[in-house]
Amino acid sequence: MQSYMSIIAKRLISAREAANLTQEELAGRLGITQEAYGAYERERTVPGIDRLMEIASHLGRPITYFLGINGELSEEEGELLAAYRSLPTVGPLRRFAIRSVQALRQALEENRRGETDQGTSLS
Repeated sequence: MQSYMSIIAKRLISAREAANLTQEELAGRLGITQEAYGAYERERTVPGIDRLMEIASHLGRPITYFLGINGELSEEEGELLAAYRSLPTVGPLRRFAIRSVQALRQALEENRRGETDQGTSLS
């Protein structure tokens, strides 16, 4: 199974190329350096949710495309997304939510690696 970082990187490349943009052009639209943007495509780092939303907007794709999510959201996923979107744009609650999601992503990735290495999972 591909890592979320790999999925995001491949989809960033695909969407950027489909929009006929260079890394430098897209980085300029985002107000970051080409090196910073290129790190996303080279799987050196993952854009935060706010940056990913901005990229999605510039490339005319839904954010779910970059996350490798196909189809409709479940009721629970929709509720979680609505709760996240209702958070203030700055402040301790938003920072807590972002740290929590990052920790969850890390735990899921570690679990996926463990399944591959040991044939085990969290479930």
